[in-house]
Amino acid sequence: MANDHGQHGTNGVPNGTSNGVFNGATNRTTNGVRNSVPNGTTNGVHNVVHNGVPNGTSNGVHNGVHNGVPNGASNGAPNTVPQREPIAICGIGLRLPGGVTDVPSFWDMLVNQKSGRCEVPKDRYNVDSWYHPTKDGHVPSRYGYFLDNVDIRNLDTSFWSMTKKEVEILDPQQRLALEVVYETFQNAGQKPSDLKGRKVGVYACNFGGDRQELDARDTQTRHPYDLTSTFDFVLANRISYEFNLVGPSVTVHTACSSSLTGLHEACHAIYSGECESAVVLGSSIIYAPTVTVAFRGHGVLSPSGKVKTFSADADGFARGEAVLAVYVKSLSDAVRDGDTIRSVVLSTAIGADGKSSTMTAPNPVEQAELIRRTHELAGNAEFSKTAMMECHGTGTAVGDPLEAASVASVFGDHGGVYIGSVKTNIGHTEGAAGLAGVVKMVLALENETLPPNLNFIKPNPKIPWEQAQLKVPLAATPWPKGKDKVVGVSSYGIGGSNASALIASASHVLGNYDHSEKEGTIDTQASAPSHTKLFVFSAKHPKSLERMVQNHQAYQMGNSDCLSDMAYTLAMKRETLSHRAFVVVNGIDDWILFYSSRNTLDAPGKLVFVFSGQGAQWAGMGKALIKGVPSFRKSIEDMDSVLQQLDDPPKWKLKGKWS
Repeated sequence: MANDHGQHGTNGVPNGTSNGVFNGATNRTTNGVRNSVPNGTTNGVHNVVHNGVPNGTSNGVHNGVHNGVPNGASNGAPNTVPQREPIAICGIGLRLPGGVTDVPSFWDMLVNQKSGRCEVPKDRYNVDSWYHPTKDGHVPSRYGYFLDNVDIRNLDTSFWSMTKKEVEILDPQQRLALEVVYETFQNAGQKPSDLKGRKVGVYACNFGGDRQELDARDTQTRHPYDLTSTFDFVLANRISYEFNLVGPSVTVHTACSSSLTGLHEACHAIYSGECESAVVLGSSIIYAPTVTVAFRGHGVLSPSGKVKTFSADADGFARGEAVLAVYVKSLSDAVRDGDTIRSVVLSTAIGADGKSSTMTAPNPVEQAELIRRTHELAGNAEFSKTAMMECHGTGTAVGDPLEAASVASVFGDHGGVYIGSVKTNIGHTEGAAGLAGVVKMVLALENETLPPNLNFIKPNPKIPWEQAQLKVPLAATPWPKGKDKVVGVSSYGIGGSNASALIASASHVLGNYDHSEKEGTIDTQASAPSHTKLFVFSAKHPKSLERMVQNHQAYQMGNSDCLSDMAYTLAMKRETLSHRAFVVVNGIDDWILFYSSRNTLDAPGKLVFVFSGQGAQWAGMGKALIKGVPSFRKSIEDMDSVLQQLDDPPKWKLKGKWS
């Protein structure tokens, strides 16, 4: 993690925003991002993961307060359902395969067609023992999509409230979830301390509990923290407890659709007033081969360990790991509070396949109904304006054609649509899959570019490409002409629990609002590029502080135009922790750092007066100490020496009076 807690090396780089991100007014800069500083956990984390890529820019960012929120209708079509206020996505945090630890590195992976595929790491399970290409009870491939750059054993014990006894058995999913949620708040420019005791919901979504299964195998060992450290139901509760959030605390299990279902539930909790904002977390960490073996029995895994969604040679999916989160709140609240608005959730919907051909077979009719439903809820019945559908897209022989058929039935008569799947980059991350698709589309909207689909060799002949005008982006594609900045995301559970969402860019909903036109909100001196800026840093561990400074310095070298934003965010959007430093920068000269001479506690110290009363000293005590305690005798001699060096030294000596 970076910025406030202490593990070596993490995401110590500005998080800010990308092109097309709306930022509410905070009364400081004209066109920079409010939150343009590193978001991970290096600013105060001593021992976690390395997360060192700058993740923010201030290009094309709108700033300002916008009174009144549009209702989402973009085509004048009559609404057939009651409309709800859109939900703002304010912050993002993540750990993804391929060394992705922040938003810019994820976008780099997407647009440059990088893959997170790798061999099963040795600290997960021994793939040499479990791999066999044809034998039941084994895994069909040595490959998958793993967080191979993350040591899942690490946790900054000084940053959280858990005891050593509790930490030693803590599920790595909980460890990574805490870090990623902290970074998500930072990415949103939200101090976690400001949320304590408030109605902030937590929706933690995963697929299963490998850790629980592994611990259950050892029947001879019991641990006092088994219940709260290894069972997967406690994931949301751990986050709520550590951050002191009192909104709904819910762990969602709907298999592969868990995290998009969690987003749906979070939005509805905000609508109903159960919470004022919410964190939605998707998590998938693979500790054991058991679930992989079970998937093999259903014939859905790729022998090559590679996801080839919509390609004719697709042979199934490969499992992937991911931990990622978004921080959401109502759009009007986000505008009122001057929050970063990365994208806007226009609507969400959930449903089920019902009785399809088999329990695990998709139902394209119900999938299509969900897509239509999200458009209706958003007041956007003009399907021809939706630019892309981020599909579930597992790359299976059955699933791809059926899902494509559902998309074709909605968009085929309305000019078609682009389709793709993030699984070609990071694998099937199961409980985190839906949220991974959401974040991919948020970045596509911000950058006004459709990311390419990997491993697409030849179009699957079972998909009606020409008839339904379906297209797969094979390279980074500029936003299609005539299409709104609106995209859909679908996520389907293996048991038939489905979810869908419609997402728009901030500019599509709020327009090109220029906050600089608001009188009294600009400090021209503070935003003048020629002036020096004060950067303040704090962390919970000296090594974290050192890494934090290094990461910010590296980022500043390539982003000297962001000095005002970095100074603002470091001063106003970050926690103040015990180890502190500051530097005055101008974007040209070397940094000369000044460190605090003492480590100040988070809370002010309490002054205690102790009155010992009589009996603390007695006659002859000094003489006895001189004779019996060498260190005391030396101190007296040293003081005598000092006294004798005075211009008018005394004629007596301390030791002489008592020796």
